[in-house]
Amino acid sequence: MKHHLYYESLDWGTYWKNFFRQDKDRFLCALREDFATEDIFLTRSGRTGIILSLKAFGLTREDEVLVPPFMSTCVLDSVNQVAMSSRRLTDRTKAVLFYHHWGYSQNYAKAQELLRSRKLWVIEDCAHGVWGRSQGISMGAFGHTAIFSLSKIFEMTYAGALRINDVALLSRIEEALSAKVSLKDACESLSGELTYLSFYNTPLARRKETDMLVGISKWYATLLMYPCLTTVRGRLARHKAELHEVFGNQNKHFLSLLKNARNRSFMLPGDEEATMAPLCFPILSDDEGFLNSVDQWLKQRNIFTGIYHFDVNRCMFNPDYKKCVPVPLYASLSDGLYEDFIRDFKGGF
Repeated sequence: MKHHLYYESLDWGTYWKNFFRQDKDRFLCALREDFATEDIFLTRSGRTGIILSLKAFGLTREDEVLVPPFMSTCVLDSVNQVAMSSRRLTDRTKAVLFYHHWGYSQNYAKAQELLRSRKLWVIEDCAHGVWGRSQGISMGAFGHTAIFSLSKIFEMTYAGALRINDVALLSRIEEALSAKVSLKDACESLSGELTYLSFYNTPLARRKETDMLVGISKWYATLLMYPCLTTVRGRLARHKAELHEVFGNQNKHFLSLLKNARNRSFMLPGDEEATMAPLCFPILSDDEGFLNSVDQWLKQRNIFTGIYHFDVNRCMFNPDYKKCVPVPLYASLSDGLYEDFIRDFKGGF
C-alpha cells in the first residue's frame, strides 16, 4: 500500500468489511473516556468543527481570525465561511486558529503571554494529532474549542471531532449537531464516502483529471453544508485500550527516531515525550541534497512526502520555519521501516 503524509489510508477492503458495523457510538465513548470529558462530538470533518466554533463565538464577516502561514486552502475556506482569515493581528481580530503542526503542540507559555493581553477566542487545530502533553497542558484542552481530523489517524471514513472546553458554547454547538438527518443528508453522506475512497485510492497522476477534482470539490462543499455525522465506517476503536494501540505504535515510532536524531531543534522544554504521538517526524537540514536523499529513500518504500517547512519555534506568533522532510509515523507502518531508516541515516539526521 502507498502511504502519503496527508492522504488518509482507508482502503476499499476495510471499508466493505466494516460497511454494516455500527461502532460509531462505542468509538465516541472511547474518545470521551480517553479525553476524560463528555463534551466531545463527532462531526463530518475537522473543518466542520472550525465553522461550528466560529458561529458559536458569534463571529461575522466583519471579524478576522488569525491563521498561521502554509495553511491548506480548504482550512482557509472553512474560516472564510463565517469570518475572514488574516495573517496579522489587528483591531478586528477576534479569534485564533491555534495550529498544532503535524501534532506538535504550539508553545503554550508563549501563547499565554499574548493571549493575556488580548481577549481572543481560541480554536485548537489538532487535525494532525490526538495525543500529547507539553508544558503541563494536554493537546486539545487549551482552547475554547478543539478540532480533530480523525481519518488522518485512524483507518476510517472521513470524520472529525469537536471538543468544547468552554461550557458556555455547549448548547449552541449541540443544537447545530442535533439537527435531524434527512434522507438527502444520508444519501449525500454515502456519496461522499464513495467519492472519498475513490479519490484517495486513485494514483496521484489521475487525481489531476478534471472529473475527479470536480467530484472531490463538490464533496468537500457538501461536508461543510451538512455538519451532522451520519455514519462512520472502517477499523474503529471500540474502547480506550484499542485507541491506545494506535497511540502506542505511533509513540514507539516517534521515540525510536527521536532517540537517534541529532537535530532535535523542533522539541520544546516541557514536552512530555512519553505522551506524544505526532503525525510525522521532521527530518531537518539546511542541506537540500540530503533532504532529497531522504525523500527518495522513502519513495522507494512507497512513502510519498516531499520537502516542507516546519516552525521550530512552534509559535505561530513568532515562527521560524526550516526545511525538512516529514517521515510519517502511522501506526500501520512496521517497526522494521524505522530500524532501516536509523541504520541507513545513522548520524546524519
